[in-house]
Amino acid sequence: MSPGRILTVLAKDVRLGPRSPIFLWVLVLPLLVTLLLQVAFGNLFDPDPRLGIVDRGGSAVTAAAQAVEGIQVVLVEEVGALKEQVEANDLDAGLVLAEGFDTALQSGRHPTLEFYVGGRSLASTRLILAVTTLDLVRQAEGQAPPVEV
Repeated sequence: MSPGRILTVLAKDVRLGPRSPIFLWVLVLPLLVTLLLQVAFGNLFDPDPRLGIVDRGGSAVTAAAQAVEGIQVVLVEEVGALKEQVEANDLDAGLVLAEGFDTALQSGRHPTLEFYVGGRSLASTRLILAVTTLDLVRQAEGQAPPVEV
């Protein structure tokens, strides 16, 4: 069939389509069903993951975390306040960086990394925050990640 005839038939169908109930079934109804399912079960309106950080030593991890798109970073002054916010589900996760964290990483030591996760946060949110945190720590250490995602 020639392209001219195909365009003629397509133009006729588009012109007469809105008068037919099949038009609703084919074009409009799938869009409405998709929107309803995303609102009811999906993550159409989910907020960005929220990470609280207690930084006792001015770590480069904090600055790098604030630069990451798609994650809300909240700086908290005390560990107790951070734990309360994570338990109250105000934050999805909390990270505590000890004083001298960056220098310990770069010298080859393994400093303690305290990472608190909220019980009511989504599993996908937990995974995003955990992987992002590990990636940021690896960057502060100066190592390249084993894989790039």
